[in-house]
Order: sequence, then structure tokens, then C-alpha cells
Amino acid sequence: SDYRTGTNWRYTLSGLLTLIFCATLSGVSRGQRDLAEYGEDLSQGQLRALGFRRNRKSGLIPHPKETTFFRVLSKTDPKELQEVLLDCLNSLLGQGSEARVIIIDGKALRSSQGVELVSAFDGETGRWLGTEMVEDKSNEIPAARTLIERCEIDDVMVLTDALHTQSLSAREIVQDCGGDYLMTVKANQKGVLKNLRQVHAAHKRGGDFSPSDGLGAAG
Repeated sequence: SDYRTGTNWRYTLSGLLTLIFCATLSGVSRGQRDLAEYGEDLSQGQLRALGFRRNRKSGLIPHPKETTFFRVLSKTDPKELQEVLLDCLNSLLGQGSEARVIIIDGKALRSSQGVELVSAFDGETGRWLGTEMVEDKSNEIPAARTLIERCEIDDVMVLTDALHTQSLSAREIVQDCGGDYLMTVKANQKGVLKNLRQVHAAHKRGGDFSPSDGLGAAG
């Protein structure tokens, strides 16, 4: 949806987003300055194909400036854009089969002054399934849980790193969403590691084993 009012715009929003998409595929990842430099290399024919309009005085289509890309990047709704990008992937790669393994992974966004994202990927094909931004003064855990709720994980194995080895996350995957999980436990998670060792030792002696028992000490 175009955030601008009126219709007399030199640059179409769809054209600007397509330009950004192509620039990203070409390795441009450092914001509006690099996008503007990338746009300067486009020919008049390419700018016309993007739906951009000519300047009446010069008869040429001007290249978008840094300020134009800044407004597009800051005002475009990220969730709506995500749906469009997922549809674009389906168009380029085909609908694809339902994922059997989903990997949840968080990364700091390059050149973003600390913005963090949590993304979901198909563990077998590497295909991107969605992204959730980490809220300010928060961490990856709530963002990952929101992302898990959005993904179809019924009868799916969810893989996470040690940060997400939390009882609430495990409960959400299994009880709320109908999936399974494979979580990492590190030596610095002493309570969880101790519980797991005790449960494993009891299981070796013939006792019952419940995966939730090992996460009892997770916060």
C-alpha cells in the first residue's frame, strides 16, 4: 500500500521496491546511500521499465535520490512487504512443499545501528519462511515465539540455538502449535544441563523420560 497521498508522483512505489529488491540481490546492503548509487547506474530504459516518469524540462527520467530511498525504507509497512516478498518467492521458485524442519535463527541487521531480526528457514531447502523484528530493549526470545505462531509447524521439527532453550518456547512449539523441537543446551545453562543429565541417567536405569522434565529449570 502506498503511504503517500495523491497520484502525481515521479517514482512509483512498486518501482522503488523493485529497484531495492534488485539491488539487494546484487549485494547492496548498506542503506539509502548505496541504493542511490546503484540507481545511478540504471539506464533510461531500465528506469522507464520501473514505471518512473520523465522530467518535462529535460525529457529524461531522473534517478531516485537518497532521501527518496530513506522515506521508502522508513515508511513501508514491513509485515505487508514480507507477504509480498513471500509471494515473490513462490512466483520465482514455485509454491514448494510444506517444510518438515524449520530453523529459527537471529541475526543483527548489517549497518542498522543494532537492529536485530529473527528469521525462519526451511531446514532442508534453506528457503526463507518469514522474519520478526526484535523490539527495542527486548531480545530474540519473544520475537521467535511470535514467528513460531505465524509459521505452520504442526508435525514439524523446530531447531533453535541455546538462547531459545526455554520451557515457555518448548511448550508453545509442542502444546500450542503441535510441533516438535530440537534445542541446544550449553555448559553455561547449568540448571538445564543438570536436569538433563539427571533425566538421562534415570532413563538409562529404566525410568520414564519426558522431554519437558529437562527444561524444568529453564527461565
